[in-house]
Amino acid sequence: METKALAGKTIGTVGVLDLRTATEASVGGIRRIGNVRMVLVAPETTHLLPRINAGNIGGTVEAPAEARLLSGQVVINREYSRHQPEPLHLIVTGQIVVEPQVQAADIEKGLGSLHASGHIFCPEQLSCAL
Repeated sequence: METKALAGKTIGTVGVLDLRTATEASVGGIRRIGNVRMVLVAPETTHLLPRINAGNIGGTVEAPAEARLLSGQVVINREYSRHQPEPLHLIVTGQIVVEPQVQAADIEKGLGSLHASGHIFCPEQLSCAL
């Protein structure tokens, strides 16, 4: 009896699997992924998620393809988004610290979306804006 090897890559356990810019071809080249803590998809790539053969998936986050993925401690102060031409879209795995000098208007103007996996330390008066 002849046994054929399964085609495609096998990937071990990963913390973050970013599919926001994936294509049919790139996903088709993966045979199996171990456990995944968090899968990132864009609205344009959510249809690819069922095609991923993964062990366990801890969670899925839908975010724009242009969102910045940051890990560790992120400090948001008054200068954080001041010179950005458009509001920032952030995905943070780690700790977010919002400094007390930040105003609600700074957050509303500079932050388009925020997806966080971790602790957020924020002055109470900014919690609604955040």
